Amino acid sequence: MKKTFIILTALSSLNIYAYDLGVGLPEVEKEKGVSGISVELNYKNINSEKSPVDNIKNIYRLLQNNNDILFETLKNDNLETDYLFKINAGYLNGRDLKSPNVSVVLGTSLDEENRIGMAFTYNDFENKYAGLKYDGKGYHFSLFHSQKEDNKNFQTIAYVGSADEKEKNDEKRDNTYWGVHTRYEHIEEIYNELYKGYRIDIEGKQLRTKEKELKKTNDSVKAGIKGIAKKEIEVANDHKVSIELLAGYEREFMEERIYKDRMKDDFKDSLTIEIKGSYDVAEIITTYVSLQGRKSLNTSNTESMITAGIQYKF
Repeated sequence: MKKTFIILTALSSLNIYAYDLGVGLPEVEKEKGVSGISVELNYKNINSEKSPVDNIKNIYRLLQNNNDILFETLKNDNLETDYLFKINAGYLNGRDLKSPNVSVVLGTSLDEENRIGMAFTYNDFENKYAGLKYDGKGYHFSLFHSQKEDNKNFQTIAYVGSADEKEKNDEKRDNTYWGVHTRYEHIEEIYNELYKGYRIDIEGKQLRTKEKELKKTNDSVKAGIKGIAKKEIEVANDHKVSIELLAGYEREFMEERIYKDRMKDDFKDSLTIEIKGSYDVAEIITTYVSLQGRKSLNTSNTESMITAGIQYKF
């Protein structure tokens, strides 16, 4: 964790220094909050007491967290700037997974509705499985396209990564993965900053695991649809509260291949619900918290997550 925040501080200092001197970065507007440059800290805790423990699940949680951070960045990007530069430092905590992480997002505008770019995430993680503790390092690279038009948001992320682990007795496990995740969201105002809409997610990915002479390939194709209700409240001048509710259904289509003979997918069909709240000050400082629950329709398993963070825009 200490290493993560040392990296964050160094990157942030370099970014601010370059911004003040006008070197090393493209020219940006001087008004606070609209330069396209931001930093963020976040924490996510996963409660999965009923779900079977498995290293493959943990690698999927790791890469999903990396993608979630990027999706939130693109969702909150208003495309008013020519460039996007964001540094994020976070901590992912679970029953058998600990992962400090740092990510950097770089993007440029094609026009007023389209942004393309790339993101890089470093994960320093610890994974416990079958009585063994593995220390690992992960590298996650993404290319993205984001389009916003009227009430429609469309984002696609193509990613590759590795999450190699090593046990104290030098037992090694190599994990490499790749995938594509597409998200379409339609949301419109119905009355006095009250919004409704829906979101569709489609993701395909593959994870290859090598341990000693044993090799495993796990494939996943997942899709989900959620309804959205959102309310924004102006509590004071330049102070805004936002409350968002999302609920829907997710389906794993490759249930025979995602874990193969190791275990069954306990969330092949699931219902999800999430409530998010945020407090924004002058579109410069934003704090937020999110509570999410997932219930399997195939087993008695449940999973819950809480995420909290703060973002500062330069």
